[in-house]
Amino acid sequence: MDKTQTSVESTPLSLEDRIRAAAHQLWADEGRPEGLAETHWQRACEMIAQEDEATAPEWMHRETEIVAKIEKTESPTSIGEIKKRLESRAAA
Repeated sequence: MDKTQTSVESTPLSLEDRIRAAAHQLWADEGRPEGLAETHWQRACEMIAQEDEATAPEWMHRETEIVAKIEKTESPTSIGEIKKRLESRAAA
């Protein structure tokens, strides 16, 4: 394997690419039926959303609670500032 191939393989797919791949797999699994592209796309969107929700870090599931606590105690000036603080705390 050359370095080009390795770097391409390690590049994460965009959301649209992930949905496209999942929709294509659904289509193939169902025998490649005609006229169901929109249905497969919608199902793929739902699948990817569920996967992302299941793999999200714990703090993201409690974002509303955390944001409220930060707003109450630290008086941030913007939602952007709150998100930066959340991300820095999650990284720590």
